[in-house]
Amino acid sequence: MITKRKFLIRAASLTSYSIGGCGKTETVNKLRIVYQCNTVDNTLIEFNDDSALCRFELVSAQVSRYTNILGGTIERVRSQTTVRDSQGSIRWILPQADNNDVVYKFGSGCQDDNCTINANPTAYKIPVGNNVIRVSGIVNVNSETVDLSRAVPAVVIDVLYMNCSVYLKKSLGLLM
Repeated sequence: MITKRKFLIRAASLTSYSIGGCGKTETVNKLRIVYQCNTVDNTLIEFNDDSALCRFELVSAQVSRYTNILGGTIERVRSQTTVRDSQGSIRWILPQADNNDVVYKFGSGCQDDNCTINANPTAYKIPVGNNVIRVSGIVNVNSETVDLSRAVPAVVIDVLYMNCSVYLKKSLGLLM
């Protein structure tokens, strides 16, 4: 009985080891949206309009994708660079933020110190709830014409309801 159990354990170990090593790795270049939003604590103290300040950037990322024989996929970003000086236009569709707030929160501001729908990077104050962020436009990146609405997947940012800001400000002595 013990010998049979040891055999089954060894067979399972060898099988999982051999299957784990089987797979396909590929490296691709992708355009994607990366973002950074301010922390909830900072939002509660500084903003009273139930929104979050988020900084967005369109980047060209080198992604390593591993697919095992069972179909599971793991993606890892190897490097990414901001898409700058591209030919064409980038358009973000959200209310713009103030560049000074962006520099204060994230240490760096929007392109040319102006947060606009065509800047990259840019920033926005986004409202409570699920926010789908997309980018559109046609640009030339690395001598290739790219339709951003097709090539760049949207991101979803969930901003939690933050209407307790008045209570928090009172408890911190910031409001009388």
